[in-house]
Amino acid sequence: MLVIASAVVFSQANQVVITILDSQPITGITHIQYEFSGPYLAYDISVEASFNGAAYQQIPAADLSGDLNDVAPGVRNITWNGAASFSGIYSEQARIRITATPDFSCGDQITDVEGHVYNTVLIGTQCWMKENLNIGTRIAFTLDQTNNSIIEKYCYMELESNCNIYGGLYEWDEMMQYITEEGAQGICPAGWHVPGDGEWTALTSYVSSQPAYCCNSNTFNIGKALASTTLWNSPSSYTCGIGNNPSTNNGTGFSGLPGGIRTFTTQTPPQPRFYYITLFGYWWSSTESESGKAWARDLYWDRAGVGRPSSEKVNGFSVRCLKD
Repeated sequence: MLVIASAVVFSQANQVVITILDSQPITGITHIQYEFSGPYLAYDISVEASFNGAAYQQIPAADLSGDLNDVAPGVRNITWNGAASFSGIYSEQARIRITATPDFSCGDQITDVEGHVYNTVLIGTQCWMKENLNIGTRIAFTLDQTNNSIIEKYCYMELESNCNIYGGLYEWDEMMQYITEEGAQGICPAGWHVPGDGEWTALTSYVSSQPAYCCNSNTFNIGKALASTTLWNSPSSYTCGIGNNPSTNNGTGFSGLPGGIRTFTTQTPPQPRFYYITLFGYWWSSTESESGKAWARDLYWDRAGVGRPSSEKVNGFSVRCLKD
């Protein structure tokens, strides 16, 4: 009887989970059913075997058939001609290990664990999501997001439809999943992470270095190149303002949206409020600036540049993820 490695196996680089569900060896032919999950739409599968406790060896592709290339996550099947693979050492007393490698290039789509699909774009050497992250359970804007094993989000004006368009709004700690490590995965899909302050700077520095992205040849004026062509509803008389002729925006493909924020009033005691949808977009970095604060980036409808505020972690901002 073939012994199958039925424990969860991880692809180190991408944290793809694979479980072997069943195997049926019959005269050297083994039918393997396996299941896996992951953030990408397609993967390439490799299979290894170990006999009598020896090191795992790659099974030749010629001896495998079934769900091996461009495989979508789910329950899949492989047939292995074991007797042909390892002449002289093959035995039905073997262990099998399966690994999934993302069949991904920047520009492909990825999917989060809730089934939301995100487009991606290569800007310089960085691969970014083109949409704001929208994952988690919506809670009332009057409540704080808490460390309770549930990803929580705010939707502008309590409307799930706004999350579908602009993404969720997240407090810094919730986004980071309650760690402070710069570049942490946080609530991003596996294989992606919350960009650090330096990675945001790498983005803006690259855009500034490309004359085609600089309004009026000014290297500071790159907001229009990063902002979406739609949803900026307030016209700006400033030529290089994001709201001025927005159809000319988005040269980079980053598609920055004016999703607004969840923040607090200045009254005593402060009260939570939503502000600035269609006017401003704010995105967290994973880098703390001081106690209780972290660096962010912003786009304003009537400005030309990209802001770098140090903001209170309790504010609710948008999140963009960057590929590892």
